[in-house]
Amino acid sequence: MVARKPTGVHPVSKRRWGRALTFLALLLLCTTAGCRPWYYLRLGYEQARFMATAQPLESAIAASDDPERRARLQLVEELRGWASRQGLAVEGNYSSVSNGRSLEGVHVVTAAWPDRLESWTWRYPVVGRLPYRGYFDRAPAEACARRLRKRGLDSRVARAAAYSTLGWFNDPLPESLVGVDETALVVVVLHELVHSTVFIRGQADFNESMAQAVSLRLGQDFFSQRGSVELARRVEARRVRWIERGRLLAELEAGLLQLFERCSRDGCKQTELMSLRSRVYAEASEGLAELFSPTGNSRPGSRRGGGWPGLADNAAFLAVYRYHRQAERLAAWAASWQHAGEALARLEKDCSGEDSPWDIIGG
Repeated sequence: MVARKPTGVHPVSKRRWGRALTFLALLLLCTTAGCRPWYYLRLGYEQARFMATAQPLESAIAASDDPERRARLQLVEELRGWASRQGLAVEGNYSSVSNGRSLEGVHVVTAAWPDRLESWTWRYPVVGRLPYRGYFDRAPAEACARRLRKRGLDSRVARAAAYSTLGWFNDPLPESLVGVDETALVVVVLHELVHSTVFIRGQADFNESMAQAVSLRLGQDFFSQRGSVELARRVEARRVRWIERGRLLAELEAGLLQLFERCSRDGCKQTELMSLRSRVYAEASEGLAELFSPTGNSRPGSRRGGGWPGLADNAAFLAVYRYHRQAERLAAWAASWQHAGEALARLEKDCSGEDSPWDIIGG
C-alpha cells in the first residue's frame, strides 16, 4: 500500500509529473502555434481542481456509512487490481474518488454537417483531431454549440458520464459513477482504462468503439472469475444489445448516405433535405429506442439511468454511432485474444504505420 500525504490528496508519480511537464511544454508550444491556450489552461485548472479534492479510495471506503456506496468503492478497488493483471495501464487511475464533486457540470460539444455524415473536428496536441470538445461548465459548452450552429452545422451538448486524460494524470473516480449499478460501473471504468492504455491518434471512432468492445469482454471476464454469475450474464446481455444497436445504426448510416447522395444528385432544396432526413431519423428511432432503454443501470435515486438519447440530426447520430461502429467485428476481435494487454500492445504497434486500425483488427 502506498503511503499518502496527510492532506488526503493522491500523490502524483514521477512519471505523471513528467507527463504534466510535457503537457505544459505542449501548451507553450500551442500558444506560439496559434492554438487556443486559454481553453487548455482552463481545462488544466479544472482537472487539477478535480484531482486536488479527490479522496483516496481506501479512505473513502473506511469513511462511508452507506453500505451500497461502500460496496461500489470496494468493487472499483478490486477491479483496479484485476485490470492491472490483464495488462491495462491502471497506475493511479481511480485510486481516489472525487470528494462529493461529480461530473454533472462536465459537458461535451459535438457537431456535424447537416447534409453529409461528416463530423466537425478540433485539433489537439498529441492526440490529433477529435470530433468533440469538453467543458467543465454547461454555459461555455452551449456558447460553443451556438457558434457552430451559426456556421450552419448541427451541434449538440451532452453531459459526460466519464472521461479519461489518456494516462497523463491520475483520474479520480467521479462521484456520479458511484451511483450506477455494478455492471455499468465496471464497464465504464474499464472503458476509460482502455483509453489510458492505448489511444490511436486521429481515430476517435475506432478508439471509442474498440474500448467498448474490450470493456464488455473484460467486464464479463471479471465477474465470471469472481463467481458473480448473474452479473456476468448481465454484462453479456449488454454486449448483445450493443452489437444489435451497432447493426441498426449501420443500417441507418446506409440509409442516410443514400439520401444525401440522391439529394446531391437531384439538387434538393435544403428544406426538402431536412424534411426527408427527419423522416429517416424518426423511422429508425422506433427500433433503436427499445435497445437503448434502461436495464437497471442505476440505483434508486441516481440521476444516471441511461436510456435513448434520441436522434434529431447528424451531430446526435454520429455522437452515438461513434461508440458502435462495426460492433460485431470488434466483438469478434475482442473474443479472439487471451490477454488484453498483449492484444492492445500489438494493436498500438501495428498502428504506428499508415495502416488503418480497422484493417489491422481483421474480420
